[in-house]
Amino acid sequence: MMSTLPHTRVLREYTRVGFGPHGLAGSLRGCVGAIDRWISWAEAKQSHGPLLWFHGASVGELRSLEPILHRIRSSASAPQFIFTHTSPSVEQWYPMFEVDRVDYMPVGPPAALSSVFNAVKPGVLVFSRGDVWPHLVSKATERGIPPMVVGAEVRSDSKRLTWPLRSIFRRSYRSLDYVGAVTEEDALLYARLGARTSAIDVIGDPRHDQVLERTAVVRSDLFNGCQETTRRVVVAGSIEADDEDPLLDCMASYEPATRPLLIAAPHEPSRSNVSRLLQSARDRGLTAESLTGNDPEGDHECLVVDKLGLLGDLYAIADVAYVGGGFRKNKLHSVIEPAAFGVPVVFGPCWRNIADADPLVKAGGAVALGAEHPLIDLQSELDQLLNDADYRWKRGLRARRCISRGAADAAAAAIMSRVA
Repeated sequence: MMSTLPHTRVLREYTRVGFGPHGLAGSLRGCVGAIDRWISWAEAKQSHGPLLWFHGASVGELRSLEPILHRIRSSASAPQFIFTHTSPSVEQWYPMFEVDRVDYMPVGPPAALSSVFNAVKPGVLVFSRGDVWPHLVSKATERGIPPMVVGAEVRSDSKRLTWPLRSIFRRSYRSLDYVGAVTEEDALLYARLGARTSAIDVIGDPRHDQVLERTAVVRSDLFNGCQETTRRVVVAGSIEADDEDPLLDCMASYEPATRPLLIAAPHEPSRSNVSRLLQSARDRGLTAESLTGNDPEGDHECLVVDKLGLLGDLYAIADVAYVGGGFRKNKLHSVIEPAAFGVPVVFGPCWRNIADADPLVKAGGAVALGAEHPLIDLQSELDQLLNDADYRWKRGLRARRCISRGAADAAAAAIMSRVA
């Protein structure tokens, strides 16, 4: 069984088949030491109320759980929440998660992992989206702790669906007590993986609730100066190195008087990424400055976000949104954040099998660039979106209509019915 494998081999296996995080070395270091940290925390904690254990691979999976937590907090008596993860990128977000503890997923020999469960004593184990780990499922079911998945989705080309992986992981999926699938197709694929049909319920995507609730608490004080600009605003979110050339070349192609303001947020706003992007913009003749949350001075043509947590608010002032990651297969980042603000979306050519991208394109709320001439396609689409208000408004409305409520309510109710 997978739970008997040494911890390093467990992580390497998941990385090889597509389950694992970016930065394997960092993940291994964090996960190997997590057992002792979780036991120490559990022994020191004061509260003895119900404890809910949530797991997600990275930031996106964990943030999609937030609307579920908000609903549980309002309906239960002082529950405790813990998050586990495998991606080193989550460490930068620790202060932003309103939970009792966030740390790496514990991985190790069966006896050591049993010690974690015995110390933490969770009432339920909830996986976000699809990061289901057999060694956690096994220890939970041994103790009668229901393992669940919310926002459950599976890409149609997932290696988990192929032999022999499907056979290897089938027992874990069969043990799931509840699967809150995003779509009917996801429900069918989870059944194919081994989940019992009686455990599967199609509830929608909790991420939609999360982004919709985010629109109600926008920190407009962060960009008052941006709102006063006479330029149209293009917010490029979670961009990767592959996105930079077409974006900056496109901005540089405009005459200075008609050039839109580009607000670019690197997916990883490290000092080196921010510096490179600023220099690339300046090399093309764009006036560029970093945006840290304070109003920039002067009429800049490119602002580069150099800290986490601002992007969701910046979409509120966008005329057009460009979402990064679309030049690499299965790497397109979240397209629903701008859609929740009614902003038309543009992204790269690699968008198929990405949740929410397909319905946005089909509805006319998003446009995917072609692989052969992405710069020409981007220039053409931006020209129309920025100069034709009616066209821009219609595309934005179609994007907003793709976002739906209710999944977080269904997921919270399912979780609490198993804890009470």
